[in-house]
Amino acid sequence: MEDAHAEFEPPDRLVDWGRSAQEFRATVTGRVTDPNGLVAPGVTVTAANTQTGEAAVGVTTTEGVYTIPFLRPGVYAVSAELSGFRKITQPDVRLEVGQTSAVNFQLQVGTLIEDVLVTAQSPVLETAKADRGLLIDNERVTELPLNARNPFMLSYLAPGITYNGPAIYQRPFDNGAIADWSINGGQNRNNEFLLDGAPNNSIQGGNNIAYVPPVDSVQEFKIVTNSYDAQYGRTSGGVINVSLKSGTNTLHGSVYEFARRKALDSNEYFFKVNDREKPDHKLDQYGFVLDGPIEIPGLYKGRNKTFFMVNYEGYKEATPNPATYTVPDEAQLRGDFSNLRDAQGRLITIYDPATGRVDGSGQWVRDPFPGNVIPPNRIDPMARKLTQYFLRPNTTAPAGADPWRNNFVFAPNLAFDTFRNIATKVDQNVSDRTKMFVRYGYNKRTERRFTNGITEGSAQDGQLPLERVNYSGVADWVRTASSSLVLNVRAGLNQYLELSRSDPGLAFNPADLGFPSSGSTSPIIRPSDGPAATVRQRRDSACSRTSHG
Repeated sequence: MEDAHAEFEPPDRLVDWGRSAQEFRATVTGRVTDPNGLVAPGVTVTAANTQTGEAAVGVTTTEGVYTIPFLRPGVYAVSAELSGFRKITQPDVRLEVGQTSAVNFQLQVGTLIEDVLVTAQSPVLETAKADRGLLIDNERVTELPLNARNPFMLSYLAPGITYNGPAIYQRPFDNGAIADWSINGGQNRNNEFLLDGAPNNSIQGGNNIAYVPPVDSVQEFKIVTNSYDAQYGRTSGGVINVSLKSGTNTLHGSVYEFARRKALDSNEYFFKVNDREKPDHKLDQYGFVLDGPIEIPGLYKGRNKTFFMVNYEGYKEATPNPATYTVPDEAQLRGDFSNLRDAQGRLITIYDPATGRVDGSGQWVRDPFPGNVIPPNRIDPMARKLTQYFLRPNTTAPAGADPWRNNFVFAPNLAFDTFRNIATKVDQNVSDRTKMFVRYGYNKRTERRFTNGITEGSAQDGQLPLERVNYSGVADWVRTASSSLVLNVRAGLNQYLELSRSDPGLAFNPADLGFPSSGSTSPIIRPSDGPAATVRQRRDSACSRTSHG
């Protein structure tokens, strides 16, 4: 008896399909033959997602070749059926981000009610695309430990990737530092980040990552490091293509909390040998994730049709951030700089700006203050009042440095970070021919430090608060117009906004220094580098063409 079988092997000649740019979904393709090995046209091939029930259909051409594009990453059952032959099903076909996999079938004479289930599988070979890289699957995304739970840092696992950013800045809101990668020796910060097929770069501060999703919302992602496929081309570096989770027919959910405390942290070596206490540190990272079918009792059942995913994450951290300043001593605040010397003990001369002139040789010259001391009558009264807010030295300069440098240390200084992050996605299977999804992401980081250089009194108001806001959204529509034409329309928006806010000490009266009492004490808000928005709209089609000869 002849065996009906399906196999993961590239066909001798695949159909030429227009490949959409920056596609994060997968494609299954292959050739169907009859029992004699001849091509079988008109065979209906169905790829059904085993977790959501959604199905996509393709029909073989006159050369016996089929292609089904725009499939969400996941596990599929791929079947082939034609009147007069047994239906053949290949289960457990795993499709990954951006993958094109070949599944070939050989039909067996019989009736459609006879179903042949193929259990033996050959290894997946992907020869239909040129790009090569590393897939970070969902198991590694969810199970591997991550400092600050930033999914992009899993890129360390890919050979050829070097992270050049500071080790302490790998948090999901360190958008600039976490984009500081070099791939295969290429230029830093010259890589393309994609999220559900939409650009996820921001030109703010260079070439930053715009939106960083929570770990639990990520399905998987692929790092393309060389031999890029024609669909990529906006960068000379690598491409990181991330796919967010979609809901399934089963409701899933979890709640989590990750905490760090001073009492639980190990003490550093230099703190131990100097008999110093561990610095204060407090971190809470918490959230929930929920996904499944959308169902409204008595009104709507979304199984096999409508799915959702929502992930919320909060992050609060107080980080030790000792502040070091160079400040004048008491004598210098009075105008006496007779002790101002460099590391070699040489006097640093203070010149009188009122004596500037051109000498006989045409050079601009000034006279030094006698004894390197500014006369009291030359010091402005308002400046004299300002000196009361200057810090006073509380330590000596480091060895080998100018004796007046870095002479104040404020060890209790803390940096406070608050971060809110939400990722949502809704998938709709309108029919076997029409599918769509909408994804929205938002996060906001607020940073404030304990001191602005004034450690006490009414003028102490902390460092300028920094706010960083990201908006990210995509809408995608796929329509199978015919067995040889599939249409895809996608629109995406990314907005990266960075603001700093100046808060004058509200309890401080500028009139005490001689300023007019009408001076503003309201907060001043200004963009630190202006908003950066990326809007992308694409219309793609995948069309099969049969070649002759």
